[in-house]
Amino acid sequence: MIEEVKEGNRIAGNFSRLGWRNIVQGLKEKIGRDYTDPQLKKKYQSLRKRHRKLTLTVLIQEIGIDYNSCTGDVNASEDVWETLRRGHSLATEFWKQRI
Repeated sequence: MIEEVKEGNRIAGNFSRLGWRNIVQGLKEKIGRDYTDPQLKKKYQSLRKRHRKLTLTVLIQEIGIDYNSCTGDVNASEDVWETLRRGHSLATEFWKQRI
């Protein structure tokens, strides 16, 4: 999947048809099993959700920020945000928008 992102086959957070085709072919070559596009897409979405939840959980536990699951807001003091933005390039996304 990383290769497909580097090749530009992931647009707006989603892989293109060519990207998915290449991923299916790559898996078939590496592990010898043929997956369908829907199977891979479902697994990919499931892994993305788990990663997002894990990342958010680590942020909350490690740094002490507040997350409101009803509104999707992430709240923290300006000092915490400044530290996060310096250490994590993606922190600005959480600062400016909801999850």
